[in-house]
Amino acid sequence: MATSLAGFVLFLVMALRWFPQQWAEGLFILCLSWVGLSCSLYFINRYPQVTVDEQGLSVAFMWFHVQVAWKDVEAVQLVETHYLPQNYSIWFVKTKQLTPLHKRYGLTKTGYDVPGFLVHSDLEGHTELLQIIERHIGTNQQLTQA
Repeated sequence: MATSLAGFVLFLVMALRWFPQQWAEGLFILCLSWVGLSCSLYFINRYPQVTVDEQGLSVAFMWFHVQVAWKDVEAVQLVETHYLPQNYSIWFVKTKQLTPLHKRYGLTKTGYDVPGFLVHSDLEGHTELLQIIERHIGTNQQLTQA
């Protein structure tokens, strides 16, 4: 993420230096809008609604659902636990593929550029969801070891 931010700043500085004033202002506004949209999508979709079926998981993202097959679900990791002022926990579910924005959740919560999604303890049925996911991860590991 730091690399992309540094590249963005370098691009913006070069654009302001080489483009005429009107173009530079328009480019700055366009880039600022893109950053605002990206940040908004990050925070709006941070804790998605997740449904389970026989084929895998369906992760809500914006106005559609992204299907994740059970074979693409790799791990569940507890990434945060807070006790004050309110008790809650956050888990990261690592997958092999999701949208590029979902890699940012992995980067900010685990430190690795891996796709996944977050499950908050306020999500209704989060305990059952995590148990189902962990059961399928165990099944996946048994199949790959056999």
